[in-house]
Amino acid sequence: MSNDIAPARPDRNPHANQNQTEPASWNFNLSAAPVPPEPSAGYPEIRKNLQHASEMLALAGDHLSPDELQTIQDMLSAMKHTTRTHMAGRLLAKMKDRIAGLDHPESPDFGKKFITAFEKGNIRVRLDPWLPCNAAYCSYSYRKDRRGFINEITINPKRADDIDTFTLSVAHEIIHGLQKHVSPALQHSPFNPDTRVIAHPADWLMLELACERDAFTKESFIATLLATDNQSLREHHILITLEEFAAQAKLQPSLADTMVGIALSSLEHPYDKAHPRGKTYIDHYHGVAIRNYSAGMWNRHNENEKDLRFVRLEPEDLRQIGNYGVGPNSFGEHVLEPLFTRRQALSPEAREQFNQMCTDYNIPPLDQCQTLREYRKSTEQSAAPARNSAGRIQSAATFAMSLQ
Repeated sequence: MSNDIAPARPDRNPHANQNQTEPASWNFNLSAAPVPPEPSAGYPEIRKNLQHASEMLALAGDHLSPDELQTIQDMLSAMKHTTRTHMAGRLLAKMKDRIAGLDHPESPDFGKKFITAFEKGNIRVRLDPWLPCNAAYCSYSYRKDRRGFINEITINPKRADDIDTFTLSVAHEIIHGLQKHVSPALQHSPFNPDTRVIAHPADWLMLELACERDAFTKESFIATLLATDNQSLREHHILITLEEFAAQAKLQPSLADTMVGIALSSLEHPYDKAHPRGKTYIDHYHGVAIRNYSAGMWNRHNENEKDLRFVRLEPEDLRQIGNYGVGPNSFGEHVLEPLFTRRQALSPEAREQFNQMCTDYNIPPLDQCQTLREYRKSTEQSAAPARNSAGRIQSAATFAMSLQ
């Protein structure tokens, strides 16, 4: 999910890279990109100067003081960051071009609508070489220097270092950004400092799973469309394989039904393929949701917030998550597929953590809470609630209409 603290998109293999040393180069691999016929303006001079500086350092390095060497190292680090930023810009532009050209008979101009939604959502992109995953979306923050609606994707350039990984990782997080823009329930987040009305944690768990189901489903659909012109994607490791998507498509009468079928089964996969009978992605995201919700409530407690109100959700609140007007809604085009309302059992450890969180922050039982719809209706009949964030984000209907 678009987690504001923990990464939204974990490693497919939780044991990957644990014992690997940092690569000598953090450059992106653009081997799939065409080689320009002539050097770009400025490139020969930059390369010549860098070569000269490298030779000078090799000759004079033994005579430089620690402070001088540190200054050179800082300059090189800054140059490396600048290079990575430019490289990420090239990859982002290439990603947008690739996706914009995607089309499907049952979802005309899918790619163009996807990129249009991304751009209209004003979702920012930045680099963080210490991010513990490929990419992550941040919606809201309590940080004093970055408070409020952040609406930002962070990319680790060391991990999303080829065009396929970059494209699918960023597309996954773009989907989380689109979800946040159109879902009123997600705007009533424990991380949103502009509202005192918060989705109940029992329903926040369902939101977490729904967001990931939708993102993984659309990611697999994008990979399927890209693979028609890119055979290397067939070997690319994604949660929902191209074969799985194709098999589901053969079983269903339409693309919309395929999306629903994929979304329903997406998180049943084992989190670690080496332990197929171990925890699933459902278990993983339950843990993520509880940790993040607890952290959001800690922020509120730390700021001594009063008069918090918890609301429960209804089926339509879940369906709204996928209602951003790009491709079929993963939860049902017109009504929510009933199976999405089924609550997934918590592991004993997660259940204990959940109960402790509710006790620590005095969160009432779910059945004692108003629904979000009831709350919004009551506030429409009276004064608008103070510090409510809904006004700053377009409604689902407005956002979807703006894409036409």
